[in-house]
Amino acid sequence: MKKNLQAGLIATTLILPTTLMAEGGFSDITWVPQAGVQMKTLEFEQKLKASTQSESGEGSLKVEMPTLSASLTGVYQQFYVSLKYEDSFDDASADSTVPNTESETKMERTDYSITLGYNIYENMNIFVGYMDGETTLRPVPRCPASAPGTAIKPNPVCGVGGVGLPSVDGNKAQDNTVLLLDDYEQKYKEDGLFAGMSYVWRFEDYGNLSVSAAYAHLEATYTDNWLVGSPEFANRPFAFDFEGDADGLSLGLNWSAALTDHVGYYFDLRRQSYDMTATQSFEGRPANITDPAGALQTRRVETEETITAYTAGIQWYF
Repeated sequence: MKKNLQAGLIATTLILPTTLMAEGGFSDITWVPQAGVQMKTLEFEQKLKASTQSESGEGSLKVEMPTLSASLTGVYQQFYVSLKYEDSFDDASADSTVPNTESETKMERTDYSITLGYNIYENMNIFVGYMDGETTLRPVPRCPASAPGTAIKPNPVCGVGGVGLPSVDGNKAQDNTVLLLDDYEQKYKEDGLFAGMSYVWRFEDYGNLSVSAAYAHLEATYTDNWLVGSPEFANRPFAFDFEGDADGLSLGLNWSAALTDHVGYYFDLRRQSYDMTATQSFEGRPANITDPAGALQTRRVETEETITAYTAGIQWYF
C-alpha cells in the first residue's frame, strides 16, 4: 500500500507540469532553480542488541559535512512542485563508537525529495512529498579495536593478508582488509512519504521569511558488507541486513530576497530528526566464527539520527 502511494505521488508530481503546460503553456509557470552550499551537522546514536554479546553494544558519532544543494521549483497559480537534491562532497570524518566501527570513520550523506504543495489561504501552504536519505559510514581498519578507556591488548591477533580467518582483535573494517575484500561500510537508508505545512511573512522591498514543519513515516534499512565476497564464509549470514521503520520531524526557517528581477539569494536553517527501529532474524548463524552452524539468531537495532543544516545560496526566477 505504501509503495502504491509513493508511486502515485511521484507520478502526479512528474505529470502535473505537463498538465499545466497543456492548459496554459510555459508562460504561466514560474520556475525557480536554486543552488547552494550547506554545512550539515549529523549526530548519530545507535543501540545494537544481538544474540551474542560480542555483537551487542551502543555508541555515537558527530560529524560536520560540507554539502552541495540544488533544487528546481515550478509554481502555477496556487500549486507548486519542487525537486531537491543534496550530496556531501568531502570526506568528513570523526572518531566513532558506533557498534562495529571502533575507529575514525568517514561519513557521507545523500538526500533527494519530491514535494507537491498547495496554497490554501493567503500565506499558508500545505504539502506532501516523497524523500530518500542515505547515510554511509566507512570506518578505518584498526587492530586491536579496543574500546575507549580500556587497556590495549598485548600481542593482538590482527590476521594475515588474504589467508585464514579474519582478525580476532580488529574491527570489522580490519577483517575485510585482511581478506582482501571491499572496504567495510555501513549503510542506513530511509525512504517514504512526508506531509507538512508552511507559513510565509512577506516584507515589501526586503524579502520573505518562512517557517515550515513536516512529519515523515519511512521505511528503513541498515546493512553492512562484513565478509561479503569471501569464499571461506560464503552462505553464512554474517552481514547485517535489518529492515524496519523510521519516524521523523523536520523544522525549517528560510529567508529569501531578490537582488534583481531575475536573481535572488536565500538562507535556510533546517533540523531533521529520525528514530529508526529495525530487526533481523535468521537460522544457522554460527555461535562464533569457526562454527558451521548455530541456533536461531535475532538482532535489533535502534538508531537516532539528527541533522542540522545551514544553507546559503542563489536562486533565479524565470
